[in-house]
Amino acid sequence: MGIISSFWRLPGSGKLFMAETEKSSCLVAMGAFLCLLGASQNAGAVNYFNWGADSPTTPTGTCTFIDAAIDPTGGHDGTGAMKYTVPDGADGQRGCTNLQNGSIGAGTWLSGKTLYYRWWMKIDPSFSWGDRKIFKLARLEDAGTDLLTFYMQNDGIKIESSSAGIGCSGGVCGTINYAFDGAAAKNYQEYILALRLQTSSSGTGALTLFVNAVQVGSFTHQLYTCGLGCGDVQVATWGQAMAQALYSQLCIGGTACGAGGNIWADDFSVDDLWNSKISGSPLNQPPPPANLRVQ
Repeated sequence: MGIISSFWRLPGSGKLFMAETEKSSCLVAMGAFLCLLGASQNAGAVNYFNWGADSPTTPTGTCTFIDAAIDPTGGHDGTGAMKYTVPDGADGQRGCTNLQNGSIGAGTWLSGKTLYYRWWMKIDPSFSWGDRKIFKLARLEDAGTDLLTFYMQNDGIKIESSSAGIGCSGGVCGTINYAFDGAAAKNYQEYILALRLQTSSSGTGALTLFVNAVQVGSFTHQLYTCGLGCGDVQVATWGQAMAQALYSQLCIGGTACGAGGNIWADDFSVDDLWNSKISGSPLNQPPPPANLRVQ
């Protein structure tokens, strides 16, 4: 049986007094406490979309693939993934399309929730971003009207108002810098976009990007002034998850510019709790109780 030893100096003697306690019973009790803490933190978690890209079947319908297919061994863990074959030239929708649109079940635009959009992705080293260098990642709506569009560019991610000009007061909410055309992105990385919704029509929301469970950037901005009433958060048919369908805009004017190539995307999930699959991620573990020190 292990022993935890604690020391005190006896008054006037200059000697140390050692008190011993049984370590195993302490650790058992502490382990039970941490398990209960972790369970309580996860008890209210909700998953809104989850797709491992091992087949065309998702929780909200069967993919209609455009310029994409299931690569049965192309996933980050050796199982399936969706492989994009993005053509040069004209703008267009690619990937897993034609899923059910409408409310995702996360409540209203004023719920104050944080939605965690996770996907894994690698970009072929020979992929070319062209001369415009833009993909639409996903789109959110209110009352069936386009509200916000998420963009992936060669050098970062941004949110801006959709064509209706309602979200972000008709402009750009903000940008997070990240080198999608850099060396790291040519291998599988785990990406999580954390979207924090507002709690009032005059309040602010936030977007944070994590790469491999490490925060790389964030911004805060008013996302929506409730011009359509701030109903339930809805998705477009091609926007169930980030990168589950990409609308490529790689060439100016849609004229061939030497752009395109292959991109693999895998393990999509949308949750209202941190959802990284990175082993040892500090946010994957409940914190120890305050002032507890294990020797």
